Amino acid sequence: MKYGVLVHKYSHNIGDDIQSYATSLFLPNVDYMIDREELDTFKSNNNELVALIMNAWFLWEKWNWPPAKCIIPKLTGLHIASWGIDSLGSPIYDEFIDGIGGEWLKAYGPVGCRDNNTLKVVKKHDIDAYLSGCATLTLPKQEKTENEREYICLVDLPYLVERKIKKIAKRRKLEVKVITHQLDYDSDKLTWNERKEKVEEFLKVYQNAKCVITIRLHAALPCLAMETPVLCIREDIKENDRFSPYNDFLYCTTSEDFLKGRYKYDIFNPPKNKENYLEMRNNIIKDIKEFVDYTQDNSIENEDYIKIKYTEEEKMKWQNQLMKYTLNKWIYDNRIYTEELKKQSVDYKLKRPIKDFIKKFLG
Repeated sequence: MKYGVLVHKYSHNIGDDIQSYATSLFLPNVDYMIDREELDTFKSNNNELVALIMNAWFLWEKWNWPPAKCIIPKLTGLHIASWGIDSLGSPIYDEFIDGIGGEWLKAYGPVGCRDNNTLKVVKKHDIDAYLSGCATLTLPKQEKTENEREYICLVDLPYLVERKIKKIAKRRKLEVKVITHQLDYDSDKLTWNERKEKVEEFLKVYQNAKCVITIRLHAALPCLAMETPVLCIREDIKENDRFSPYNDFLYCTTSEDFLKGRYKYDIFNPPKNKENYLEMRNNIIKDIKEFVDYTQDNSIENEDYIKIKYTEEEKMKWQNQLMKYTLNKWIYDNRIYTEELKKQSVDYKLKRPIKDFIKKFLG
């Protein structure tokens, strides 16, 4: 069997590639780079089977589901999110895992979910599921380097927090490296090896830092895995679905508490990370290794790996119905959203530029 690595070709968030990198390390080889948003139209050479670890966020274009017949999945680390009409994503939520979309998940389940909300949603559709966590928890340690100066790493922090840390670090003559996970590059033109190199550059910086302070889940979890001291600063840490399974693993605080000194974490003499994530890490490693062994079992015939029963025609009909439903909902939500903007322009006396915008574009 061949092996694929799941990527989001057009993403400028290195966190997506960090997830892909983490799963790729389990594979004996990478034969295909498969775009997360084009799973349904993926074609392998001569329809050969391709094993794929599906640890990712699903899905901007939710009608591009279920995946192609040649994909043999390991369903772990799935995250499902909802996006409204005021975002760039689809207005539907979990409708794509109903009908044939749900049949596909049932066939290849149980479904490993990254967070409790996704677990709840998947189970609501009578699909066998469990809380797996994210594969970035399995990352190995990176190369240790000799640095002229110790440094701390700030990843996408709020401006005031960043400024405070820089001031204190300057007095202590400690270097500060400011990093963002949002990169400006033509990601769709990168080969897998080029993506891999970019990820390793980031991970080496994190590995050799005295401490990493971040708002990013896919900076925090890799730091746990690599045993680099990490502090997470978020305003919504308790309410955020993506972070909920990891709250007890991480040292966390809010921007306000950090700025007012209402926290106990010393970023200049950081404590070791907690170790209660190790059980989840070990379970993910065991789970994925068993999948790889399963796909390398020469006693299993190719047709026995394929679990789905519906035809390609039935799949296309279901997708067409989902697209129609999505379009109708989009139009309806847009009408409600437009009316709400008009109401706001009257009730709250919005500033002239906003009123002009509404007048010009919304009538």
